[in-house]
Parts: sequence; C-alpha cells; structure tokens
Amino acid sequence: MIEILYIALVVFGSLLVKEFLDLDRLKEDRDYIIKEVTQAQKDITNLNRAVEFNTRRLNSLVIEVNKLQTSKVITIDNVELPKDFGKVETGEIKVNNLHDGHYKALGIEPWDILKANMTYEEYKGFLKGNIQKYLHRNKEGLKDYEKLANYANKLVKEVSEHDNNTNNNG
Repeated sequence: MIEILYIALVVFGSLLVKEFLDLDRLKEDRDYIIKEVTQAQKDITNLNRAVEFNTRRLNSLVIEVNKLQTSKVITIDNVELPKDFGKVETGEIKVNNLHDGHYKALGIEPWDILKANMTYEEYKGFLKGNIQKYLHRNKEGLKDYEKLANYANKLVKEVSEHDNNTNNNG
C-alpha cells in the first residue's frame, strides 16, 4: 500500500510540476502580449500624429494652390511675371520670332555663347536679369513682353534641365 501511495505521490508531484511550468509559460506569454500591445499603442499614437501633421501640410498646400490659381502673376525664382502675357500652349509661352537681322548674321544664339562662358548660376542670373529688364521696360510695348516671355521660357527650360541632371547624377 505504501508503494501505491508513493507512486500516486510521484504522479501527483509530476502533474503539479507540469502545471507550474505551464503557469510560468502563460505568464511569459501574457508579459509578451502586454509588451506588444503597449508598442502597438505607441505606434498608433505616432501614426495619428503623422496623419495630423500631413493633413495640416496638405491643407496649407491646397491653400497655396488656390492662391496660385487666383493670382495675377507667375513667380519664377522670385521674379514676378504677369500671368496674362503671351499664349500658353503645352506649358510654353509662344511668342513671335524675335530674331532681329543682326542676330541672324552670328549663326549662333547670343545666349548660347553666354551659356558656354558662364557657370549655371551666372547664366541663370543673366536670364533673370533680362526678365526683369523687359518686365519694367516700356520701350517697345508688346514686343518687350514677348522678349520677357522668351527669356522666361529659356529660364524654365534651363532650370528644368539642370534639376533633371542634378537628380539623375545625385
């Protein structure tokens, strides 16, 4: 009889040890789940902050776009140009042929000569300076605005090409 009691005690002890081990594993699982839930709550809080920030940013961009749509000027590198000069077709302001006879004799565009002898920033400054000149000059009326448009087109083209080259090489 003592042997049966001893065997029963060993079996009962084994079951108790197994239950304690399972209880420890359950506690570890609970702690892991609590840790993961806490991290998920932090992540949700950060995502909500990011959504709020980007919503404010988007709203301010919408306001800026609306201002641009109602504006009477176009700004290129801090140079304001009247929106109503020239005709806009495919993103470029179309102007009459501005080449006077003395340019034809050169066989090369004067601004191409200047571009070859200037840094990018110097050349951009040259174009911006001519935009300002024709914006404020009233010597030849519409022809001055056409020249302004010509320089503005060239500036946009140069800046776009420079940005594309910089992005592709950077």
